[in-house]
Amino acid sequence: MLKDLITKTYAYNFSALRVGYNANKNVTVDGIVSIVIQWVSIIGGVVALAYLIYSGFLYLTAAGNPDHTKKGSQGILWSIVGIIVLSLTYVIFSVIRGEIS
Repeated sequence: MLKDLITKTYAYNFSALRVGYNANKNVTVDGIVSIVIQWVSIIGGVVALAYLIYSGFLYLTAAGNPDHTKKGSQGILWSIVGIIVLSLTYVIFSVIRGEIS
C-alpha cells in the first residue's frame, strides 16, 4: 500500500513537470523548442566530438605530410568552434527562456 502511494505521488509530480508540457499537461511552444534545442545540441555535440577525434587522429598520423597536417588542424579548429557555437546556443536559449517565463 505504501509503495502504491509513493509511486502515484512521484508519478503525478514528474508527469506534470515533463518538458514540453505545462502544469495542465498542455503542449507549449516553449517546451517544444526546448526539446528540439536539447536534441540538436546532443546530436551536434556527438558529431563534433567524433570529428574532433578523427581530426586529431589525422593530425597525429600525418607523418610530415603538409596536406594531412593542414586538414587535421583545420578539423580540430572547426570542431572546437562547433562545440562553442552549440554551447552558446543552449546558453542563449536558456537566458531568453528565463526572461520570458
